[in-house]
Amino acid sequence: MKNTYPGQTPGAMVPPPPPPAENDWEISGPAVLENSYWRAAPPLPTYVDPGEGGVAPEEGTVMIAPLSAGTEEDDATVFVDRTPPPRWRLVPEEGAALELPAEDLILGRKPRALAGTEALIIPDPSRTISKTHARLRFVEDSWLITDLGATNGVLLCADDGTEVPIEPHIETPVLGSMLIGTVCMRIERIADAPADGAAR
Repeated sequence: MKNTYPGQTPGAMVPPPPPPAENDWEISGPAVLENSYWRAAPPLPTYVDPGEGGVAPEEGTVMIAPLSAGTEEDDATVFVDRTPPPRWRLVPEEGAALELPAEDLILGRKPRALAGTEALIIPDPSRTISKTHARLRFVEDSWLITDLGATNGVLLCADDGTEVPIEPHIETPVLGSMLIGTVCMRIERIADAPADGAAR
């Protein structure tokens, strides 16, 4: 029995399918016949040369290259520096030294700490130091001081004894002694020694 299309007279010959477009005939590589049309076959799996002395795989086998072992630098152990941070103290001309508990401090007779800072009380019987007098910060191996608008300000003492007042609200490097109110003091690094109360 001959195949017919709907609406076609029985017994009539079925016309062959129309030929593909001209460019469809230009198929590179293997081709397969599907529904009376030629189409390109799927690509073969990638073949990896096994190298000298290796055994070539059978056709159609996918070869996977091993992961790189990495360089010696990638495999190096990272050094962890456990050296304790340096300790500093504020040394007045009279009275006991005060260890600096942080690298960002608010100094005064009754200082109020700002966000991210700690307060450090400076004993002052003369009451020439304001309640919140100055800010002291450690930045890149140097101490900087800022006059927070204190009544008696902050003065830096030069090597020749000259006292130079600093501008309020401007960070200034501390290079030697300084006057906070009428209290003269300096900052010095504490030698590597056990903390107070530690075993000796």
